[in-house]
Amino acid sequence: MLTQDKATEIARGRYNRIAPLYDLMEGLIERSRYTRWRELLWSKVEGTHILEVGVGTGKNFPYYPPDAEITAVDFSDKMLERSNQSSGACRAWRATVSSLPRW
Repeated sequence: MLTQDKATEIARGRYNRIAPLYDLMEGLIERSRYTRWRELLWSKVEGTHILEVGVGTGKNFPYYPPDAEITAVDFSDKMLERSNQSSGACRAWRATVSSLPRW
C-alpha cells in the first residue's frame, strides 16, 4: 500500500524532473485559456499579503498587485527555483499544505 509520504515523494520527483520544461509543455493552453483567466482572477484580489500554495513556476506572478508581499509554497524544489527566477520579490518555502509553518 502506498503511504501519503511515499506518494508525495513520487509526485515531487515527477515535478522536479519536468520543471525545466513545464512552461513549454503548458504554453499553448496557457496562451489560449489561462492568460485571460489569470487577468480576471487577479484583478479581483484585494490586499497585499498573498500566500500562493502550489506556486509551480510562478505563472501568476505577473498578475499580482504591484505592491504585493508574496509567500510562495510548493513541494517541488525545482519548481520553486523556476518561480524565484521569475520574481525576486517573494519568500519561497518548500512545503506541502499539511506541513505549512504556523505564522
